[in-house]
Amino acid sequence: MLNAVLSESRFRLSSAHSKPEYDNKYEVENAIEIYQAKFVMECGIKCVSNTRCLSFFYNNLTGMCILHSDPFTYTVMSSAAKGWKFYLSQEPDIGEVYSLGICIQGKETDGKWMYNDGSTMEYFSWEPNEPSGDSNIIIMFRKNQHKWRNPSVTNTCTYMCVNIDPLTKVA
Repeated sequence: MLNAVLSESRFRLSSAHSKPEYDNKYEVENAIEIYQAKFVMECGIKCVSNTRCLSFFYNNLTGMCILHSDPFTYTVMSSAAKGWKFYLSQEPDIGEVYSLGICIQGKETDGKWMYNDGSTMEYFSWEPNEPSGDSNIIIMFRKNQHKWRNPSVTNTCTYMCVNIDPLTKVA
């Protein structure tokens, strides 16, 4: 889908790409806006006219349009129904969309990094001059090519956890 949109006294060419793997799935939670549209193009124009909108869902059976600031790269959609199509209107910088760091649950013990389950970490992707040794926190940011650091101050982040087998005993 290709649209020409008049924005602040100039035309802007914009496109939206359907992602067939998301057919018949949609998400309402955290939507920017939900409204009725006569055509998918109306929904697309509404999205490109909103600076926060990166993606939208359109139901060709009901005419429902849902605008989102989430590109759904790492998000699982919670709803399903016939007629829904997902469109990505902008290729986002994932580091900016998901700006929180990812904390890796582990700690340094005797010069070795261990996961919280006691297993030894074998992969590292440290930033230059890291680990600094200031803490037991490991954090990585998408916008920094997923490089790791261990800051002395706790950052707000999401967590990556090691999933251990419930039958495995950890010493």
